[in-house]
Parts: sequence; structure tokens; C-alpha cells
Amino acid sequence: MRFFFEKSFRCAIFRPEIGKPEIRILNVASKGRPSGRGKQGSADRVQFGVAAEVEGRTGQLVLLNLPFGRLIDEIIVPYDKDEAFFIDGVPVTRKTIRRIKIIELDQAFRQAMWELEVGLKRGEPTRQKIYGDQYVTRFEHILRNNAPDVTAQVLKAYNQAVKPSLKDYIPKREELISAATNIFVEAMKALSR
Repeated sequence: MRFFFEKSFRCAIFRPEIGKPEIRILNVASKGRPSGRGKQGSADRVQFGVAAEVEGRTGQLVLLNLPFGRLIDEIIVPYDKDEAFFIDGVPVTRKTIRRIKIIELDQAFRQAMWELEVGLKRGEPTRQKIYGDQYVTRFEHILRNNAPDVTAQVLKAYNQAVKPSLKDYIPKREELISAATNIFVEAMKALSR
């Protein structure tokens, strides 16, 4: 999905009928990047990410753009069952993870990542090199400042809706994920008040 956002510019337009320039604010539509969410509270469009620090590796492992169902299937359930799972292509277990953070990839995150990508791909080569050299620092800054930590809310939804029925998880997956999604959305609404 693509959307358009408006940028406002002040400009002077000469108006012959009044004999002087007139200051106007013009709104110019620009092509944007995909949004993280449709209407507010639409959990089916929310995307999540996972950032983890693992023993024996320097730096963070990051996995982005997970819908809620995949987050539960590929990260939360294996973590809870103490099974191996993958983050950023690296097999990890509950015992090897030092720190794990689940983030919501909202509009602010997507905007910041878009700006980082523009800095890497466009402009003067010296500017691109600076962005490349500072990529890890800038990305870490985006994760800390533009990606809300929703670990507690996701785990609350999992513990209330999925974990009690974990033995029936596969046959009732859709129902359990839907219930967990509703709990997550309600928890996020409560926090925004």
C-alpha cells in the first residue's frame, strides 16, 4: 500500500488584480512509503520486529516486518517452549538470549528507516559513505527512539489467550491468534489514554 503525504511550502504569488504579491501556503503531495497501520487499532496490518542480544555474538540480531501471527508462531511459542528458533538467520534458544525486545513497526519507525535509506542511496557519495559508516549507530537510534517497545503487551496477550491452550495450538491457531490480537489491541488502546 502506498500513501501520499503533504508538505507545506510558503511562496509568494504575484496577483495582478490586486497589484501586489500574496503569501500563500501550498501543499504539495509527495509519494510516501508503505504505512505500518491502516486505521487506528487495525492489528491485522501492524508489523512487529524483534531485536535480541545473544551470547557469543557481538551486536544485535534483528528480525523485522512480522505480522502478529508469525511473531507468535516463530518467536514467542518456541521461546516459551524452550525450543530453538531463528532471529536474523541465527539459531537461538531461550538460554542463549541475553536480551530480547519486541517492537511495533509504526509510522515513526517507517519514516525514520525511509530517511536512513534515502541517506544511503541518494545524494553525494561522501554523504552516502558517512551514512554507511554510521549505519549501525543510526539504526540503533531508530530502534530506541522510533520503535515502541511492546514486549510486555505481546507477552500479556500470549499468556492470556494462547498459552492456556498451547496443547491445542495447531488446530485452534486462528482462533487463538485472533484472541491474542484483540487483547494486544486493547492493551495498546489502554496505554494510549
